[in-house]
Amino acid sequence: MYKILVFTLFFNSLLFSNDRFIRDDNFEIIFDKKLNLIWQDNNNENLYTYSEAVEYCKELNIGNYNNWRIPRIRELQSIVDYTRYKPAIYIAFKNTNFFDYPVGKVGVDYNTYGTEGVYLSSSKAFFFKSYTGFYYISFTDGTINTTNANKKNYIRCVKDI
Repeated sequence: MYKILVFTLFFNSLLFSNDRFIRDDNFEIIFDKKLNLIWQDNNNENLYTYSEAVEYCKELNIGNYNNWRIPRIRELQSIVDYTRYKPAIYIAFKNTNFFDYPVGKVGVDYNTYGTEGVYLSSSKAFFFKSYTGFYYISFTDGTINTTNANKKNYIRCVKDI
């Protein structure tokens, strides 16, 4: 039963990812036919606070496309391929930062690895009345978590078609 489930998930991820995403290698963008979005997929290794990310996406111009924005968390989650790991993203996306955590290694400060593979969303997370953060997704394994607006993270801008 387990083998059938794994095979079905793997087969479906191949089937849907091939039909859903179209990659333009010239401009390093991905067309998402299911959600009618265009995804940035160039090799941007810079880290941004939330306000810096807003400005970066606003000013971005790839392949004569402008009006980019920070994706919502559900949009980011839609490109996670949970059948993959390191990176947990559909295969059409070629430029994704992720981190190979040194699991079980004694003396490692895991807080220093906090930004590796973490992509910021525009979806607000309310912690306390006076503190607001944002959700992010890690393309190392597809997990969703929260961060504050001043912490620097990766950004993958998106645009509505």
